[in-house]
Amino acid sequence: MYRFQFSSQTLSWVSLSVCVCVCVERKTLSLSYGSHLRAMADQGISTPSVIGLVTIFCCIYGGQFVNAAGPSTTRYVITNGNVILNPGIPGGVLQEILWKHGVNKAVEWSTDRIQEFRDFKGRTSLNTTTGEITIRQLTMQLSGVYEAECVIGKKIQTFQQRVEVIDPVSQPDGHL
Repeated sequence: MYRFQFSSQTLSWVSLSVCVCVCVERKTLSLSYGSHLRAMADQGISTPSVIGLVTIFCCIYGGQFVNAAGPSTTRYVITNGNVILNPGIPGGVLQEILWKHGVNKAVEWSTDRIQEFRDFKGRTSLNTTTGEITIRQLTMQLSGVYEAECVIGKKIQTFQQRVEVIDPVSQPDGHL
């Protein structure tokens, strides 16, 4: 599943859509996009029509697609350990940030005030310049998807990271 996220990369997506359609036409693309476009072609929708539709869509919305299914990687942290999550979102001065754990607020910063919520009270540090958050003394209950919503230049940019808190593994004693 994909959702639409606004950005200023319209021309890149128009170029990419043209390249994808050309690859499909030449049957050199094996990604799921290619199969969707091939299915459209099988239903009588020509490649130029698809290019036109994608181009119009990208020009109107000026955005990029991001995977809405969540993060593609997982960070593993030992129980009572710490984790540092850095959204690494370029694009200017950070004006506000909201870190969420699942659907619940974890830490929020706006107008020079940092507010921690629920299980995160007293166990986080937030860098208001970079948006980087350090979470200390992690428990199993703090496993899950963390999402940062960063406001930069009146636009919201998001970052997601899955964190799994695990018990430490004991050292083998040499006996099988």
